[in-house]
Amino acid sequence: MSMLFFFHANEYDSLNVTQTVSESSLHRTVRAVAQVGPHIENKTDLLQLLSDTDDIDGSGSLPLFRSTTLATVCFDLPNNLVSIFENGPASTTHPIFSTNLFSSSSSS
Repeated sequence: MSMLFFFHANEYDSLNVTQTVSESSLHRTVRAVAQVGPHIENKTDLLQLLSDTDDIDGSGSLPLFRSTTLATVCFDLPNNLVSIFENGPASTTHPIFSTNLFSSSSSS
């Protein structure tokens, strides 16, 4: 069974507000949605998706993860954990920062 998955790329997807969505954000959202389903079974699969450098048209010009991406945040709600990764999240097993969402303790 696939895990529950939410994705956004520099845009609101649940608020009824006027906004301008960039071509890059649109491409990344389409790519993420295309990869969800049988491809996302666990957190490792999710981190692999967030490290994805392919584009929906195969050009690689508008991937989910780019060389200019500063950080990727993964909210693991079932475990009440938020983790911040630099570089591609799938390239490392350890985030640069991680904390429990409901306590004051954290690790880096």
